[in-house]
Amino acid sequence: SPPERLVQAQFALVTGGVAAIAIGMPTTTPWLTAIGGVAFTAAMVILGWMLRKAWRRALNRRHAMPIAAYACAIGFVLLGASLGALMGSGIVEGEWYLHFKRAHMTVNVLGWASLVVVGTLITLLPTVLRLRMPAWPGRAVLALLVGGLLLQLLGVDLASTWVLAAGGASYAAGAVGLVLLVVSVVRSERSWAIPAAAFHMMAAVGWFVMAERVAEVHLKAPNSKPFSDEAAGSVQHGGAHGR
Repeated sequence: SPPERLVQAQFALVTGGVAAIAIGMPTTTPWLTAIGGVAFTAAMVILGWMLRKAWRRALNRRHAMPIAAYACAIGFVLLGASLGALMGSGIVEGEWYLHFKRAHMTVNVLGWASLVVVGTLITLLPTVLRLRMPAWPGRAVLALLVGGLLLQLLGVDLASTWVLAAGGASYAAGAVGLVLLVVSVVRSERSWAIPAAAFHMMAAVGWFVMAERVAEVHLKAPNSKPFSDEAAGSVQHGGAHGR
């Protein structure tokens, strides 16, 4: 296990960073928001170090898939937190601010939050059902999710409908792969009833797929121009006024 002081420091950085952002954003205090973003990013770096150290010291490496999903999630949250800190600091304005905002939301929702859910469910659901993990193309599913998210980020940056569509299709295929895992686990032979906790997890998968679709629709704005020139101008004017 990691040193107790390091765990406490990581907790303090997360809590303090989120608090600083929660205060800095509505009060238009860029320096406080920037400090909060830096603190949160540092906490995620420590979390990544803890994950790497735990994996290197593990004697039994049966859970490579969840670790890989968590590692990708941490990578995306580091990107999202860095973008958020730059936006909150007031350094980025206008069109760049709007591009950063969209990327920030995308990596946090489809990268950080979603991949943590995926990494947890693929081992927790079979455990709750007291079953062994069935044969499942986990690497391919994770590759579809991560690759789809990267394509969507590229599509947003290039304002390309085709790249966005390809990324959305890839991510949706990964979500379907997760559903297939749930179906395979539930259909496994057993002599006991499905516990309530397993039903909760299956419902979580359903919400994950629905939320993924909603996020895709939100990401794909009409004519590949999610923000108008007027909106960009108002953001730039608002940023100047805030300072």
